Amino acid sequence: MKSIFIVRLIRLSFPIIIIGILFKIMHWPYSRILMTIGFGLIVLLYPIRYYFKKNKRLIDHVKLVLVICLPIHYYVNVFHSPSFFLLPIISFGAFIFWLILELYDIYLNNNNKSLKVFPFGILSVIIIFILVDAFSNYHIIQMLN
Repeated sequence: MKSIFIVRLIRLSFPIIIIGILFKIMHWPYSRILMTIGFGLIVLLYPIRYYFKKNKRLIDHVKLVLVICLPIHYYVNVFHSPSFFLLPIISFGAFIFWLILELYDIYLNNNNKSLKVFPFGILSVIIIFILVDAFSNYHIIQMLN
């Protein structure tokens, strides 16, 4: 019961984030509040969901790192806050490691259930990384100079 409620709250955070991004693009007020609520729900609730999961595999640990680092990295870059320089490296490393583990699970273990979900999940994560990269390239180039 607790897990279903937590998953529903995590899913509720995605439309809040999308609306916050729309507000940010249109330069409307309250974008920071909406995105803080959305990303905050993800960063706070996913570790709780992870804690209650009974059988944890290596991929679950990698997802935890990815789900915590990526929203924080995105939030920091979008609002031009001072950031920790290792955060994008940790996020990208966790993403690559997750991708390798997911592909291993699908193609070498013949897990047919994942074949239906994986293309949509990987596409959405790639789109998120492209958006994060688009917002953060200028900041990283300035930091290196």
